[in-house]
Amino acid sequence: MTSKAKLLNSSTALFPSEDDWPYIDQRLVRAQSARDFRKRQVQKKQSFSLEAVIDQFQFSVVEAPMGRGKSTLLAQAAIRMADPERFHVDRRIPVITNFKEIRDRWKGDLGSLLEEVRASVSMDGLKYVVFIDGLDELKMDPAEQIDLLSAIKASLNGRPEVNLVIASRPVAIEVDQHVEGAFTKLELEPFSTKQVIKLVDSLCKSKLILARLTKDLEKSSLFRSLPKSPISAILLATLLRENSNEIPSTMTELYRKYVEHVLGRWDMSKGLQSQTEYEVINNVSISLARFYIDNSLDVFSIQEARDVFNAYVGSRNLGPFDPGKCFDKLLEKNEIFAVSQHDGVMTFRHRTFAEYLYALGRHLDNDNELQPEIFHSYWTNVYFFFFGIKKDASTLVAAASAMNGEGQMGRFNKMLAMPNFLLAAYMTPYADVTFAVRRYFDEVAALYLGIVSKQDDENPLSKLPEIDLLCIFTITISRYFSYDFFIDALKTCAADLYSQPTLDQTSDLTELFFLNSALASIGDHHAYETLIEDYGSIMPVALRLGIVNHSEFVGLKTEAVERYSKKFHKALRNNPSLARSVKQIFEPPTKAVGREKQLVGSSNPRNPRKPA
Repeated sequence: MTSKAKLLNSSTALFPSEDDWPYIDQRLVRAQSARDFRKRQVQKKQSFSLEAVIDQFQFSVVEAPMGRGKSTLLAQAAIRMADPERFHVDRRIPVITNFKEIRDRWKGDLGSLLEEVRASVSMDGLKYVVFIDGLDELKMDPAEQIDLLSAIKASLNGRPEVNLVIASRPVAIEVDQHVEGAFTKLELEPFSTKQVIKLVDSLCKSKLILARLTKDLEKSSLFRSLPKSPISAILLATLLRENSNEIPSTMTELYRKYVEHVLGRWDMSKGLQSQTEYEVINNVSISLARFYIDNSLDVFSIQEARDVFNAYVGSRNLGPFDPGKCFDKLLEKNEIFAVSQHDGVMTFRHRTFAEYLYALGRHLDNDNELQPEIFHSYWTNVYFFFFGIKKDASTLVAAASAMNGEGQMGRFNKMLAMPNFLLAAYMTPYADVTFAVRRYFDEVAALYLGIVSKQDDENPLSKLPEIDLLCIFTITISRYFSYDFFIDALKTCAADLYSQPTLDQTSDLTELFFLNSALASIGDHHAYETLIEDYGSIMPVALRLGIVNHSEFVGLKTEAVERYSKKFHKALRNNPSLARSVKQIFEPPTKAVGREKQLVGSSNPRNPRKPA
């Protein structure tokens, strides 16, 4: 198992030599949940090492966006655990695998896998830690993912000697709800800007490069919004070590420069590679990315890569050109590909490289048709890069905004994906961005109310108490809109709604609540003020409680919010009808609830001025 962990670590590491890799202290924190929102408090932030998580929790899920280091975290923990001195003390056997193997080979039965491991070790009294990576890398619908997770957990029931750690990018919300009920959910913390600079400095070892980086951080707001992750820092360091003239301003730009560099564009100026060789290697890499993503692969054979290469070269008249030499150069691009000549297989060193190249291929083919799977978690990074390559993408933004996911859960997945697409296409005319944001919040409000009214009883979210559902929507929106880029659009959308002569007490006020919640999360100290002043006494009870809870949740302690909170709690103590309404939204639903029962106050939305 040590060798497998080292193989995984080396295949995903972005430096071929372990000597080049500095120590990175990656920490985990408990994920915020509906429980915290209910209590109107941010959970006290306590960070854990992965070893501490294993000591405290039997079943854990580590969640983080692309490039934050999930696979490396698991691989390095397994390597440390397998060290003979460490094993002598802990007597823990690390077992590292991925969901594709668990699904295809073991059918979700970890018991059978562990029996095979135990037979190979031939020692008694051992404990096991199973690390499983890549739930998000399977083309499975949420129901299938839940079934697989349930089978995995069931196979370990009654086995206290086994710990399970799962790593994944953010998954569909129904999967997330299943995870919260069955696993301890943790998030991998992003790096601070200081940590990014420190890592880049340790890799580059140049005061000049450090000065350039610090200067660009100070002057570029877009650069400051780059994900604070190991992969972004490493890609930056690689570019800066090669004396790149410009520091990328976006994640997509960072990948573009890095991929161009390692595939050989810069080598042409040094006479190390011809233009033809670069074009062939670049285009074949795109074809391999398509093969990899379309078929949901984790590895492919060198012969399959050669077949793709030969098909490309054979269909073109490339003039004086040595195909064998060029293919060897392709295999040598070890910053992008991990190649095992012994096993005859290769893979992309990081999945994001394949996702970027896939998107680049679509761009080069001028394929601007958005497919129905655009909002599926398996494809969202591909489309994120696609929007980022376009940058100025009014037509694409409009098309994506007009698309609906399949069913309520598909619409929820759109809710997760659309803000990132807008961020990626940051050069799109801002009026088009604002229009998309307005449509987004219209749809989110309608989606929330549709679930609350039980329009789809099969939806797992419809079985949640209304306060939990409100929490999920509010925290999700706040997370994905927590960028200064959106402030003006959010304010414009809210102002447009406020300017209407009348507002619907349910749909419009729900939309305004979500808009203000996003603004509060960005740090707008005027968030909720107008909503409280004009509509505080007539809003649905759930939204009134939402203002109180979310403002405390994000630390918004303005005079208007504090006054509103005090009056609400006073009314709650003195008004039995209000207390019953609040109790109702904390209870799991048993039947459709008429929204009119949760409204308090006048039917004229512009008259009331006194909150609570």
